[in-house]
Amino acid sequence: MSRRALNVDHEVEDAMMRQVGARLRFERLEARLSQKALGALIGVTNIQIGCYETGATPLPLARAVLLAGALDIDVRRLLPSADDLPTGHRRRVEEYPELIALYRQLNERSRSRVRQLAEQLIDQGGVQGAS
Repeated sequence: MSRRALNVDHEVEDAMMRQVGARLRFERLEARLSQKALGALIGVTNIQIGCYETGATPLPLARAVLLAGALDIDVRRLLPSADDLPTGHRRRVEEYPELIALYRQLNERSRSRVRQLAEQLIDQGGVQGAS
């Protein structure tokens, strides 16, 4: 199977970063911490915390774990759900588990055929954002 670059849906990515940031800000305010105080707890500046909170900078997983520890919360509270995505993208995300479950029910021969079909569709331009 050949490797292909994945199309990143930047609208979804940006929406998720903003949601993570909003959740981080909410939890920081609930903990009654300033950006400076929270940053000091994990070794970053208040400016970096502000960038995470606005979604201007992606929040690395390791840093999210540190922030959750400093805020005494489960890191999952910082993560967005499908409900947080723009309306047009929710169905796409919600159908992934369904597609995976269907794929797992296939025998190896059928899985191979599905992979071949997917490669053919991609080669023909049948990808997100293509006309």
